[in-house]
Amino acid sequence: MTKPPGDLVVQKNIHDHGCHVYSVLAAEDGSSPSFSYSIGLEDSAGVPDVIALGENAQIGKSMIDAYQEFVLAGQR
Repeated sequence: MTKPPGDLVVQKNIHDHGCHVYSVLAAEDGSSPSFSYSIGLEDSAGVPDVIALGENAQIGKSMIDAYQEFVLAGQR
C-alpha cells in the first residue's frame, strides 16, 4: 500500500529535523483556540510530544522548536 503524500512529509520532517509540527487554526466563531503539536519527539529524542495551546501557528512552532532545542541540549 502506498502512503499518502502527507504521511511522507511528516516522516521526512521527523527524519530531517527530529519532529514535525502541525498547527490547527482557531474556529472563526471563537469556539476553539489555535494550537500546534509535535509529532515524533518521543521517537527522536525520547521525550513526550507537546502541544502549544492558544498561540498562532508561528508562535506555537517556535515554542515547540525551543522545547526540542532544550531537550537535545540535555535540559529536561
